[in-house]
Amino acid sequence: MRVLMSVQLLNVAGGTTKTALQLLKHLDTKKNSVELITSIYDGEIYRQLKSFRISPGITINKHENKSSLNRFINGQNPLKYFLIIFLLYKAFHSRKMHNFDAIVIHDMMSLLLLNLVNTSNVYVLWYLNTQPSIQKLSYFTYNNNIIHNILSFPFIRGLSKVNKIGVYDSTNQRIVNKYLNKPVFNFSNGADVEEYMNLRKLLKTKTSKTFTLLSVGMLIPYRGYEDIFIALKKLLIIKKNVKLIILGRSDFSPSYKVELLNHINKLKISKNVEFIEYLSESEKKKLYQNVDVFIFVNNGNTWGQAAAEAIAAGIPTILTNNIGLAEIVGKNGLLVKPNSPKDIYSKLINILQNKKSAKEKARILSIKICKECSWSKFSYKIGQELKFGVKELS
Repeated sequence: MRVLMSVQLLNVAGGTTKTALQLLKHLDTKKNSVELITSIYDGEIYRQLKSFRISPGITINKHENKSSLNRFINGQNPLKYFLIIFLLYKAFHSRKMHNFDAIVIHDMMSLLLLNLVNTSNVYVLWYLNTQPSIQKLSYFTYNNNIIHNILSFPFIRGLSKVNKIGVYDSTNQRIVNKYLNKPVFNFSNGADVEEYMNLRKLLKTKTSKTFTLLSVGMLIPYRGYEDIFIALKKLLIIKKNVKLIILGRSDFSPSYKVELLNHINKLKISKNVEFIEYLSESEKKKLYQNVDVFIFVNNGNTWGQAAAEAIAAGIPTILTNNIGLAEIVGKNGLLVKPNSPKDIYSKLINILQNKKSAKEKARILSIKICKECSWSKFSYKIGQELKFGVKELS
């Protein structure tokens, strides 16, 4: 089976790009030939991919305007979308594999690319690995606004070429049923659970008396860090030696980082909060080894890759009940409502007062997550769906 994958950007490391690249690695076998196209590719970040077929619109690892280009792409200028589509189209025409049986797209920019591609007798799967906003979903319907309808046309036409949409939770399934009206393929997302599952076994007994909290994710407004700050402020009343570490890049929303800094200053907890922009995988694992509680709260929907890795490592993990991972965790997890500092505080107190019980529950949940959320299982299910879809078309 010959598969073409399209990802709009490979210029930063993140959960959505990691998912696409893991799928590339696991699908590219003796039975399958897989090629990935992308608009912008940073070869310095993804050095391990040299052995795979990747066709970028532009490679920026040695590009003299790399920083300027990244700022433009990560900014709010709407012209960036035209650049991405142009570079995706350029990448499509420079690809090494000219005939394919299936196409896997990962985002709405790749959906637009379908307007420029002949998809007859090709099985097209849209893997919805993030929840699109209501504003973006509005482009899949016409209304009385002429400008809106002009903008909607390429989205609706691109969607007409999609055979099935893959979703990771019931929320996205409801979105597809309501706005996109396409057959749905359900599956669990993946994470680096194999790498983290034995982390706790390698640990020495923690000697620090500081109660350490960790939250991982890009600093973007829907993360809900403010709720963690409020819970931390309340926790410090009864326990002084508490530290919160936030690991995540801020360049996607610099103004939000400023808001967070102002917030912790106002709460007078700046001495208890540390921001870290980036850590390598080895450095990140060392950090996980000294964490008491992992907190992953979101006001918007996502899957929760970082939280899955924390659970695999055996760390008691608090997460909001609106993310995809929560459906796998179920009642055995430390679930809280979005926008609820009170719930976060309650879970933290429970962990503090029942440390042995919390660790045992985390260990049991770790076994479940490692079984359900491996990259091999995720990729196998996608591969089987592509195999059956291609067979139906032939």
